Amino acid sequence: MRRRHGEGIGRDEMPILYRSNALSRGFEEALMRARIPYVLVGDVGFYQRAEIKDALALLRLAATPDDAQADEALRRVINVPARGFGAKAMEVLEAEAAWRHVSLLAALEIAGLPPKARSSGLAFADAIRGVGRDRSATLADQLSLLLDATGCRATLRESRAETTEGRLENVQELIQLAAGFHTARELLDHAALSTGGPNEDTTERVRLMTPYKGKELEFPQVFLPGWESGVFPPDYGAGRGTQARLCGDHPRHAMGDPLALRVPPRLCRAVPLSCRHPGPAPGHGVAEGRARSGPARALVSPPPRRLAESSGGEPDERME
Repeated sequence: MRRRHGEGIGRDEMPILYRSNALSRGFEEALMRARIPYVLVGDVGFYQRAEIKDALALLRLAATPDDAQADEALRRVINVPARGFGAKAMEVLEAEAAWRHVSLLAALEIAGLPPKARSSGLAFADAIRGVGRDRSATLADQLSLLLDATGCRATLRESRAETTEGRLENVQELIQLAAGFHTARELLDHAALSTGGPNEDTTERVRLMTPYKGKELEFPQVFLPGWESGVFPPDYGAGRGTQARLCGDHPRHAMGDPLALRVPPRLCRAVPLSCRHPGPAPGHGVAEGRARSGPARALVSPPPRRLAESSGGEPDERME
């Protein structure tokens, strides 16, 4: 990307297109490390997404239940899913905590709350403390247990919103990320440092977007990461065929030689192309079939002439 920019291609002329928004985190962090300005098109940063904030709030509560930041975390997730904590119940809880000089989680266990709020609040507190006491579980396991024990993941699964699948992918991405950290503090600090990178001004900024956002646009250079079997198009979901049509014949409209950009452990391709074509031309498109063994097979043709290592540092596991 730096080389292409040095050759005269503007940063806003070489976007990164990925299958789903859950895959943005690795690129956001790599671009920040490389000090390359970027903007997310039609989305917010990974750590700014509601489900990610909720999951991190649960983790903070379990790790440090009695500090001031844990109180903010509890205010965020006490009603996710709904537990009967409206304005009146929260007023009682806040007053109890202030009078006894304890955390909101501690006050939750002793406050004189309405029956529904008290019952659900005690179950919530038990779930948080139970996971926090389990020192044998890995950080990823703790996060997964918190999402299940508090009902957050079940609520997402039961939602009929169009964004449900993407939100579940975001949560799973966070769990996979947590596997690379030893403590909750390390992950929370990492999330804090990785927040606030993108800027709304798209001038001379690399654009991160899905194929849906880029289908009516045209660029001289496009990076297409994660084009291996089962990732693009995905092995599931109603949008599989649509996604294949959106990007299937991009190489055919290339303005020059395709360039492969290898980003371990995923294969990423940078292809000069026009994003204006909405459907595949006869004889072109995403290859059929699945690799039976060995490294994931890329789904872009023709084969690239050059391979180059990513300059932004090695992305995290899912790149995602």
